Amino acid sequence: MQFVKNTYFNDNDVAELAWAIGSSPLMNNSASKDKYNILGEEWFETQFGLHVDWLKDLDSNPEILRRWLNDDAQKLLGKRFESLLAFWFSSSPYFELLHRNIVFHNSQNNTSGEADFLIREKESDEIWHIESACKYYLGVNKSSNWKNWIGPNGHDTLELKLNKVNNQLRIFERAEGRRFLKENDLPKPHSFLLIKGYFFHHFSLIEGAVSPKDSHRHYNGGWYIYENELPHFKSDLAQWLLLPKERWISPFYSAEEVAVLSGNEMIEQCRQHIRKYAKAPMIIQVESREGATVEVSRGFVVRDAWPHF
Repeated sequence: MQFVKNTYFNDNDVAELAWAIGSSPLMNNSASKDKYNILGEEWFETQFGLHVDWLKDLDSNPEILRRWLNDDAQKLLGKRFESLLAFWFSSSPYFELLHRNIVFHNSQNNTSGEADFLIREKESDEIWHIESACKYYLGVNKSSNWKNWIGPNGHDTLELKLNKVNNQLRIFERAEGRRFLKENDLPKPHSFLLIKGYFFHHFSLIEGAVSPKDSHRHYNGGWYIYENELPHFKSDLAQWLLLPKERWISPFYSAEEVAVLSGNEMIEQCRQHIRKYAKAPMIIQVESREGATVEVSRGFVVRDAWPHF
């Protein structure tokens, strides 16, 4: 069973969906600078309360969600998160999924923008445009500046992501967006950012850590180390796993027997992973609780030159 918002779920896919609905967002609404709205913690808590019985029913018969995820065949983490949201919006009694992954073209027929979701919120009968993101950023220089919150492989920053979102959320103000609404007989939607994920602090700076400006006070957090710092974790004690990327979305839980690594084994596997894939592995510290393997904390191991390669 996996524990999400005081509720246990047996199925990992359902637990991920429950986390996508019920976990805290990464950013406060103030991060939008009044240019758009960010869905906040109270909204997610309300949605989880509305959907918890639906999630429990789904947990007892998860095949429909499993088939959806298999048919969607989304390998990238952000796309898997988006697929979970699409299932929620299309299956929930509170929403109607109108359009997904809309691609817009300008007058020269060049791609000019995209929109993740258009949904109808049934209680208000409002049309909502939602851009979604599940992101993982690591802080450098003890800085709250968004440009100093960088992806584990050095190719993305919180600043770049929020600037891109600002542009995406204005698509229905532009000619191609207005044309789409007219062709589909839709009013101008309310636009929202749904952003979740984790912020990671260097393991030596957990105490007194500096968070990103306008980050949500209850954001999900972790730690990171450089490859040359791996010897700090030398030990024969078995308490580590390298977490496959498809399992990054929600905290790890397994009621089945899991091959847990010692600190020495984890160090060797991290080094092999970095050499083979040139990407940062995510490692989790686990413990046994009532016969299950449960995540205690999570972190990235980045190359020594990160974020400059």
